[in-house]
Amino acid sequence: MSGGVGQVNQVDTTTGHENYVLGRFDYTLSSKNSLFARYVSDTADLFEPFSGSNIPLWSATNKTNNQILTAEHRRLVSSNLVNQLRFGFVRTRELADNTGAVPQLTFFPGRMNGTVTAGSGISIIGANQLNPFDILQRKYSLADDVYLHHGSHAIKVGGAFERQETDINAPFQWGGVWTFTSLQTFLLNQPTSIVGALPGQDNAYREFRENDIVVYAQDDWKVAQKLTLNLGLRYAPTTNAMVTPGITLVDPPRSPAFTPVETVFATNASLKNVDPRLGAVYDPFDDHKTSIRAGYGVFHNVVAPRVYASAYYLNPPFTIGRQDLTVVPPVFPTPFTSVAASLPTISQGIDYQTTNTPYQEQWNVNVQREVFEETLVTVGYIGSRSSNLFKQRDVNPVTGRTLADGTVVYGVPRGAAAGITPNARFNPSFSVLNTGTSFATSTYHSLQTSFNRRFYRNVQAQVSYAYAKCRDLSSGNFGGEGGTASTNPYDPEYDFGPCGFSRTHTFRASAVVALPFHGNQFVDGWQVSGILNRTSGSPFTPAIGFDQSGLGTLNQRPNLAPGRDLAGAVTHDINQWFDPTVFTLPPAGTLGNVGRNSLVGPSFMTLDLALLKNIRLQASSSIQLRAEVFNLTNRPNFGQPSVNVFSQAPNGGGAFNPTAGRITTLAGSARQIQFAAKLIF
Repeated sequence: MSGGVGQVNQVDTTTGHENYVLGRFDYTLSSKNSLFARYVSDTADLFEPFSGSNIPLWSATNKTNNQILTAEHRRLVSSNLVNQLRFGFVRTRELADNTGAVPQLTFFPGRMNGTVTAGSGISIIGANQLNPFDILQRKYSLADDVYLHHGSHAIKVGGAFERQETDINAPFQWGGVWTFTSLQTFLLNQPTSIVGALPGQDNAYREFRENDIVVYAQDDWKVAQKLTLNLGLRYAPTTNAMVTPGITLVDPPRSPAFTPVETVFATNASLKNVDPRLGAVYDPFDDHKTSIRAGYGVFHNVVAPRVYASAYYLNPPFTIGRQDLTVVPPVFPTPFTSVAASLPTISQGIDYQTTNTPYQEQWNVNVQREVFEETLVTVGYIGSRSSNLFKQRDVNPVTGRTLADGTVVYGVPRGAAAGITPNARFNPSFSVLNTGTSFATSTYHSLQTSFNRRFYRNVQAQVSYAYAKCRDLSSGNFGGEGGTASTNPYDPEYDFGPCGFSRTHTFRASAVVALPFHGNQFVDGWQVSGILNRTSGSPFTPAIGFDQSGLGTLNQRPNLAPGRDLAGAVTHDINQWFDPTVFTLPPAGTLGNVGRNSLVGPSFMTLDLALLKNIRLQASSSIQLRAEVFNLTNRPNFGQPSVNVFSQAPNGGGAFNPTAGRITTLAGSARQIQFAAKLIF
């Protein structure tokens, strides 16, 4: 292949074990009182040979241990009043550790292997830098619900209290990450940067404690024979979580240093979590064959440990350090030869001054009609808007310099060395301060249609189609939910584009047919079923592949070449899904003009078929024989292409990446055939 880059395919075995135990106890105290308790234990482990890289030398083991206990007391107070009291205990634990190692990649004594990115499209080698981690959470809950039927009203009121205790140890990039700009610089031992936990500053253990409260009231009111209203109000505050040890920047980037704190936020941002609900069902012809449904609701998303925890376990006393060509040239393989030169940084913080909780407004309207016996057709519109979503941005960005033509430049070429030397930061006492701030938004609109035939006269069928449009600033939230920092810290709207999970067209059809043959055991009891699934491809962002602007942010985008357009960029060739010559490298120190998620990957389609035979035995028992084929047509459903368009070169330049647009993964499996037998009694 061109560029001196070849492809080697590796195979290995992924092994998993799971043990699941379920127990339930029911006891009737009297005609009006009953008790029940349920216990679930689910333990599992998974061996991943390719956890760290595409070479099975850095395997990992993932383990889970989940325990769930639920108990309930139900009392029938009167014929129209019921009280339900519940207690719950949930203990979940997830942990992972790397089990493979190569001595040459142990950059820190006593730690796991690091990783090396050689550049030029070569796969990363080394251990998974998300490992090791250990996340333990305990939840204790007490709730009470009251159900009251009075005339045309069905009223439900209640409340719940939950205590959350979360213990996390997740030393991200513990082994260290080395980056080279190209295969040539890798062979010459000229790294661009080293990122990793500083020696003696790798304590990532934190404890979080909080209490969640919910109170609500709901009324299903049958206003008239044709009209029913659903009215509800919910209030869901939470205490300001306690953190131990808690250290943060209370006002970045103006804070002079990290400060000990006792709570996750300066004030409680959840006290305004009031969620109204309104729904309506209308029978316009009073014949029970047509219904019009509509609804609107507000749903606050309580800021949970999955959002804020990483902002603390990745802060001091755990410290991510970075050395690069702009500070002290790193010397491979010995990292941080001058620790003092590494400025304090935040890789995934959270705004300590947060005053808003993320919330979503949802609305929908649909019309449903019975067109044939046991057959319904539905047409509806569903929409939503989310506000105050957490998204990272660098709150201590590189300062811009405006040229005479109005162009904003954030850095200058390094000359003979590849890369950009950034301008000074807003606060030169700190490096990058990626901080989750509640400013992001998203919108969703869709037309949804369905045809649903219940099992009638030996046939059941469903057909659905959705046409949807989703746009946002980031398709991950923050912390454990994913998400990346704003590409342009000064203009978050620069990243506004199609959602990463957006699918413009979604079509699904399924059917079950009981064959109408009777007379003996051989011809009786046959069924045929099938499922057809077809969806549009998911969007992706053509990326430069390195820091060309000097801002140091990920997923920087190229310019559109003069006279070219994105409509003709996709070639549908898996060796080069898009034409890289449609793009040009922005001038050194600047950002490109191509939008986020502006190209679309391969579509997805599967057809599954099953043949089933029921053989009746004595009484109510039977044997079921199944033959199933998944992806009957054996259609190859390809994954997303390699998005990096360029390879970095000296003087702020770059050449086309030889692997740009290449697809090397599948989004689904090839044809699979399985046979099964089941005894039903």
